[in-house]
Amino acid sequence: MTSSPLSSIKRRTLLAGAAWSAPVLYSSAAVPAYAASAQQPTTPPLEGHANVVVVVRFAGDTRGDNNTGFNQTMPDDNTTYWQSLKQEFAPTGINYITYNSMPLSTYMDTISNGQWQVQTSYPQDPTQNGKTIQYITLPYTLDHYPNPSNDFDLVRDTMLGLKALNPDTTNWDLDKDGMIDNLSIVVQLPAGKNGYNSGSFLVPHHATNPTGVQINGLDLAHYLVLPSTSNTNGRFTIGSSNDTIKHEYLHTVGIWDLYRGGAVGSTTGDTPVGIWSIMAQANRTWPLAQEREDLGWLTIPDLDLADNETKTITLHTQYNPAGPQAIRLESPYTDAESFVVEFRKQAPRFQGLIDDRIPATGAIIYRVNNAVNNTHDGKSNIPLDGKIHDYIYVYRQDSEGSTSRGPVPSTAALNSTTISSFGQADLNNRSNAILDAEGRNTGLTVKVLSTGTDSITLEISRSDTSAISIWQPVGTPAPVAVNAAGSFASSGTTLARSATTGSNGNFSTAVQTLNQDAWGAAGTPFSGDFGEPQLAYLGQTLYAAAPNYRTNAVEVKRYANGSWSTIGTAPTMGNSPIYFGEAGGTLYLVGANNNGSRAQVYTSNGTNLTQHSASISGQYVSNFAVADVQGKLFLAASDVFANNHKLYALENNQWVARHTDASAAKTMALIPANGSIYELLLGADNTLSLRQFTADGKLLTTSSLGRATLASMAVSGDKAVIAVEANQQITVYTAPLADITQSTQLGEKVTLSGSGPEVEILGDTVYVSYKDTAQQTMRVSSHKLA
Repeated sequence: MTSSPLSSIKRRTLLAGAAWSAPVLYSSAAVPAYAASAQQPTTPPLEGHANVVVVVRFAGDTRGDNNTGFNQTMPDDNTTYWQSLKQEFAPTGINYITYNSMPLSTYMDTISNGQWQVQTSYPQDPTQNGKTIQYITLPYTLDHYPNPSNDFDLVRDTMLGLKALNPDTTNWDLDKDGMIDNLSIVVQLPAGKNGYNSGSFLVPHHATNPTGVQINGLDLAHYLVLPSTSNTNGRFTIGSSNDTIKHEYLHTVGIWDLYRGGAVGSTTGDTPVGIWSIMAQANRTWPLAQEREDLGWLTIPDLDLADNETKTITLHTQYNPAGPQAIRLESPYTDAESFVVEFRKQAPRFQGLIDDRIPATGAIIYRVNNAVNNTHDGKSNIPLDGKIHDYIYVYRQDSEGSTSRGPVPSTAALNSTTISSFGQADLNNRSNAILDAEGRNTGLTVKVLSTGTDSITLEISRSDTSAISIWQPVGTPAPVAVNAAGSFASSGTTLARSATTGSNGNFSTAVQTLNQDAWGAAGTPFSGDFGEPQLAYLGQTLYAAAPNYRTNAVEVKRYANGSWSTIGTAPTMGNSPIYFGEAGGTLYLVGANNNGSRAQVYTSNGTNLTQHSASISGQYVSNFAVADVQGKLFLAASDVFANNHKLYALENNQWVARHTDASAAKTMALIPANGSIYELLLGADNTLSLRQFTADGKLLTTSSLGRATLASMAVSGDKAVIAVEANQQITVYTAPLADITQSTQLGEKVTLSGSGPEVEILGDTVYVSYKDTAQQTMRVSSHKLA
C-alpha cells in the first residue's frame, strides 16, 4: 500500500539498460495481435484520466489457461473472475457486481464531487466486454527476478508483453503529456504466495518509473503493482482487500500514506489516522477533507476564534450544499499546524457504500502538521528530533499525549449518544486535550450540541491563550524555488529580504523592503544562472552580491532610484560560497578562487569594488565572516580539507591567525560588541556554540547551545539574539553579553517547518527570516525582545 521509493524518479527520466535489441518470450502460447486497425475499432478521444489494466503471471504458471485463474467461471454464476475484476475498476455493462464492492470509477467520481473521472481500458480484452483474456506471461519465474526490492524488471517486462499485443492506445494518455496516465498491473501470484511474502516489490504499491519501453510512443507515468491471491472460495483478493486498488490509485492522483508502516521509531499498533481515511487503511472510506483540499477538490473554511470565545457551527455530509463538512482552527503556537473538525456519517453495511465500516456517525478532530513534507513515501513516517511526526493525527479518547499509541481511533467520533466532547480549556491539563505536535495543550474544546441525519451541530471554544508567547507573521510570505532560500538585512531602520524562484540555470531573485509590516517590491538584481544572493546595507543604501555561474564571477549591485546597477565584479570567485556584509562602515566581499585554495577579500565604499592585497591560502578555504573591532579587522575562515578553523587578524597587511580550532567548523556570525568579539560557531559534529573573544582575538568564554543545522545571530545593547535551526524547527535564544552561558528561549518556537534562519533587530523587536519548507515560501516572523 506504499508509494514505492521509485516514485522519486522524474517521470521522463529513462533508466540505464532500458533499451532492448532482442525479442523477449512472454508466453508459450501464441499471443494474439490485437491491432488497433483490425480487431479493435479506434475509439473517439475521451476526457478524464486513463487507467490501463493488465493481468500478468510468472513463467511456468498455467493458471489462466482454459477455465482457470481469472478465466474461471465463478460458482453459481455465468460470469468469470475476469468480469468480476473489471467491475473493481469501472462498470462495463455486466450485471454482476462483486459482492459488497464499488468500482474505482464510481469511488473517484464520488470523492472528487465529479472532478476526477477515471476511464479504464483493458488491452487484453479488445472488445472491453469479453469473459476471458489471454494472460501476459512474464519471461521469468518469481524466484528468477534479480532484485526482490526493485520492481523495474517486472514493470519493464509487463510493458514489453503489453506492446506485443499491439493495442489501441488512443485513450491511454488523456492528460496529453506523452505518457500512459496510469497502468494497473494485476500480478497473479504463485500458489501459496501473497504480496507480503513474495518480496517487497510485490507488496501493493504505486510508483513512477519510466521503463524506456514505449507503446505507440507512450512510456509510463504512474503505475500500480496489485498482487492477486489465489481464489478457491469464489473470490479473488487484491492486497488486504479489493479497496487496495482505490488506495493505490489515490497515490497516482497525488496523496500519500497516512500510516506509519516501517517508520523509524514506529511500533506495532501506531495508528495516527486508522479507519478514518482510505490512505491509512485500505477500507472503503473517504479521504479526509484535508486530503481532498490537498487535491484541490474543496476548501476547508477557517473558524476564527478569539481568546475566551465560543462559536456554534453546523457541519454537514460531504459536498452538501447546506454547508461545509469540515472547518479549520488555527494553532496558538505556530502557523505550521492547524486543527480540522470534520463530520462523518456511517453508511449502511454490506451495500458497497463509502464509510460503511467507520465505527459511528459523528465529528472527528485531527491535527494537520505542515512541517511534515509531502515526500515520496508519505506524509507520515518522518523522523525528526528523535520522534515520529505525522502529517495528520486523529484525536481519540485516552490516547497517550500527542503520540499515536494507545486506543485505535474508533474512539474518535463525537456524537450525542457516546462521546460528546473533547479538549481541555485548562492549558496545563493534557488529558484528552487537543495537543499540538510538541505535546502542548492548545486550549481548544469541541462539544456536541445535536446530531442530525446528515449534520452535526457543535460548540467550539478557545480558552485564554494570551500567556502563550508566539511569533507573529510579518507581512505576506514570498514564494521561493524548491532548492532556494533567501537573504535578510537590516539598515537599522528598515529590513530587506530576497526570495529566489525558477529552476537551475534560470533563477530570478526578487527583493522586498519592509514598510509598516508590509513588504514592497525593490526590484530584481539577478536573473539567470546565478547562485544565492546575499543582501547588505551600507548606511541606508541596499546592496546585493551573488555568484554568476556563467562568468565565474561574483557581481555586486546597488539599489538606488528604484533600480539595480552593478558597482563591481570579483572574477574567478563565482563557484565558491561567499560572505557579503558591512563592518566598520565598509562593505566586505570574501570568497575563494583557484579551486578554493586562496581566499580573497574585496572592499567597497558603496560606489566601486576594490581587491584587498591580503589573502589567505589553504586547501579549500570557505565559511567566511568579517568583523571590525575598534578599527581592527578580523576574518574567520575554515579550511575544509585541512580540517581546521581559524580567526585571523589583519596586521601589517597580512592575515595572522589568532585562534585555531582543529576542525572545519563554520562561523555563523562574527559580531563586535562592548570591546569584545562574539562568534557563533557550528562545529563539524553539528554542535553550536557561542564564543567570546577579547579585542585582540583571545578566547575568553564558550557556551554550548546544543545541536543545530544552521544558525544566525544579531546583537542589541547588552544581548545576543540567536536563531537556531534544528530538525527543521527554528528556535530563538537570547544571551547576556556579560555572561553568554546564561541563554534563555525567546517565546515559543518560530516554526516547526523552517530552514536557513537569519535574524535582525529593529528597536525592541526581533525579526527572523526563514524558508518555510512545507509551503516553499520565505517568511518573516517577529517577537518583542524581552
